[in-house]
Amino acid sequence: MKALLAADERQLARNLLHQFTAYATGAPVRFADRPEIEMILDATAADGYRVGDLLRGLITSRIFRGLPPAAATSTNEQRRS
Repeated sequence: MKALLAADERQLARNLLHQFTAYATGAPVRFADRPEIEMILDATAADGYRVGDLLRGLITSRIFRGLPPAAATSTNEQRRS
């Protein structure tokens, strides 16, 4: 079992981050949240997806702060111009 979990650390970290996100926000991860989740995973990969790093990444993310996804923000800014 341990070898199976270690085979795909990123997928395990992604699932954990999805669970943290659902718990912290009270809502499931939306399709629009996925790029932000992947950025958090990219940022924590070098250190082996430590739980503290995943949580820190989530707490400082747009998802946790209730801001719209970055793509939506840039689209809205373009419309204002």
